[in-house]
Amino acid sequence: MNMVERVMINGTRLAGVSVLNIRSIMHQEASIDDKPVLKPNWCLKVIPRADGKGVDVMLLIDVSDVFTDVKVHVCRSGYGVVGF
Repeated sequence: MNMVERVMINGTRLAGVSVLNIRSIMHQEASIDDKPVLKPNWCLKVIPRADGKGVDVMLLIDVSDVFTDVKVHVCRSGYGVVGF
């Protein structure tokens, strides 16, 4: 993650190839009450095969209630671009 002047850039690579890029520009202050409720919140868990050839288990997990003790230090609003 790289953050310069409220621009956040994240990149994900798989086997040396870029598969996901996210660029967010957080240009204004916001209140946590202004944000939408992000439920349900899903997480994909991928477990590879023991021999390393492919995937053995793929689980879709509801993690909506996992983060119940989160303390928000900064809340900003803006826009972003996602590239696959």
